[in-house]
Amino acid sequence: MLIVLITGATGGGLSRALTLALLAEDKFIVYAPVRSIEKGESLYKNEKRKPIFLKHDLSDSYNKVQELVQGIEAKHGAVDLLINSAGMGRNWPLECESDETMVEAFNINTLGPIRLCKAVLNGMKRKKSGQIINVSSIGGFVPDEMTEIYNASKYALTGFSESLQLTSRHFGINVTVVGPGPMDTPSLWSSVVKDYPKEVCDKKTQELIDGKIVMMRDFKKFSAKVTKPESAANLIMENVVNNPKPELFYMMTFGYCQDKLDAKYKDLQSYGLKLSKLV
Repeated sequence: MLIVLITGATGGGLSRALTLALLAEDKFIVYAPVRSIEKGESLYKNEKRKPIFLKHDLSDSYNKVQELVQGIEAKHGAVDLLINSAGMGRNWPLECESDETMVEAFNINTLGPIRLCKAVLNGMKRKKSGQIINVSSIGGFVPDEMTEIYNASKYALTGFSESLQLTSRHFGINVTVVGPGPMDTPSLWSSVVKDYPKEVCDKKTQELIDGKIVMMRDFKKFSAKVTKPESAANLIMENVVNNPKPELFYMMTFGYCQDKLDAKYKDLQSYGLKLSKLV
């Protein structure tokens, strides 16, 4: 049996779809760190197999994260597969961000995953094998308007993962970054563009944000460039999780930002790196 630690299991979308895909294969024992164990148990109550829920917040200190992982290692020896799938998005311009919202974005999208990577790494090194999958975003490779903090947090996770792979490969540990594009989830069309403090923005910025809100909420404009989370999860399972020699980068763009991504692809090639497109 392979021991899996996956975040975001109660968040819906790709994270939940990935969790269900893992549970569908008997070879995985799935641990899911969550803010609310009660929510997790309720969400999966009708599933044939369920994750083992552990109390955890992505803003927890490293000491707490280490205790969580050590509890798993005491039973199983080491974590075989870490999937950092939890994340958050917010389409706010920089002037709308506060210290609190910036720290929240980096805790969830960057520092939380880094702490978990650090916590599982020694166990993987001891057994000279392991796999780490960090779910970043297309926003971790190409920028967008009025998402400065979100892009920064995802770029940081992508860069961290690339650097970690350079060291981890000497210990038989694979590190992979998955960069999904837009997903057909309720959060994309409702909560991604949250109410923002208009009073701190100039008129032109307000117009830009309002225009983006209309675009994001108009599903028809995106219908050809999104996919169902279940389809994306199946692609990740086939090409990354169950691939003994996965690449470092995998993109799932579905045509979104294709011109910008093509330019990034050429840039990576110049450094001798490979970026694989799942679709």
